[in-house]
Amino acid sequence: MGFSKKIVAVICLISFISGGFLLYTGNIVYACSR
Repeated sequence: MGFSKKIVAVICLISFISGGFLLYTGNIVYACSR
């Protein structure tokens, strides 16, 4: 479980740094909120 959360955190971080892709980022943010 902890390992999975780390992967999600990394994906979230990359998404935030990238920005621009609003729809894609929104999808990631939704995944982070779960």
